[in-house]
Amino acid sequence: MEKRKLADSFTDAINGVLYSLKTERNMRIHFLAAGLVLLLSIFTDLGRWEAAALLFAIAIVIMSELFNTALETAVDLASPDFHPLAARAKQVAAGAVLTAAAIATLIGAIVFIPRLADFHPLFLRKVAQVPAYLSVVAIALCLLVILLAKALPRGEFFLQGGMPSGHSAVSFALAALTLFLSRSWFIYIIAFGIAALVAQSRVEGKIHTTLEVLAGALLGTFVVGLVFQLGGYGF
Repeated sequence: MEKRKLADSFTDAINGVLYSLKTERNMRIHFLAAGLVLLLSIFTDLGRWEAAALLFAIAIVIMSELFNTALETAVDLASPDFHPLAARAKQVAAGAVLTAAAIATLIGAIVFIPRLADFHPLFLRKVAQVPAYLSVVAIALCLLVILLAKALPRGEFFLQGGMPSGHSAVSFALAALTLFLSRSWFIYIIAFGIAALVAQSRVEGKIHTTLEVLAGALLGTFVVGLVFQLGGYGF
C-alpha cells in the first residue's frame, strides 16, 4: 500500500473540520463565538496566561464538538436503527461538549468581567499593548472566516478549491500585516507581490478561479485591516 504523505494527513484533518462545520450547527456557533471572543480580546489588556487560557478554552470546546461529531457518525454507522445504547452514547458525548462549553464560559467570565466592569467612554479607544498579539488574532480570525465560508451549505465542499481561496486570503493577510507592523509601503509592495504570485499560482494550477482568488485577497486584507483599526494601530 502506498505510504501516505504528511500533506495528505493534514488535508484529511482540515476536511474533518470542514465536515463538522458544514453538518453541525453547534460547531458553527462555536466558531462564531470564538471569533467574537478574539475580537473582544483586542480591547482588553490581556496578560500572557490570560490569553493562553482563552485559546485553551476555545480549543477544548472545538475539539469536544469534533469528537462528538465523530462519535455520532460512528454510532449511526454501527446502529442505523434506533437503539437505547446508541442514544445514550450520543447523550454522553453531547454532555461532554456542554461541560467544555460551560468551563470555557467560566474562563471567559473570569478574564473579561473585571475589565468590562471598568468600562468608560474611552474604552473603545484603548489599544492592545502588544501588536504581535493583534497579528495572531488577525490570522486566527482570517482562518475562521475561511473555514466558515468553505463550510456553507451549498453541496460538495473541498479543502482545495471553492470560494474563497484560502491560500490567497492568508497570503494577502500576511502582506497586510507587514504594512501595519513595518509602516513601510516599500516593504508592503514586496509582500504584496509575493502574495500576488501565490494567488496567480492557484489560478494557473486551475485550483481556483480568478473570482475566488480575488475574494480571498480581499478577505485577508479586510480582516487584518479591521483588527488593526479596532486595536488602535490603523493609519
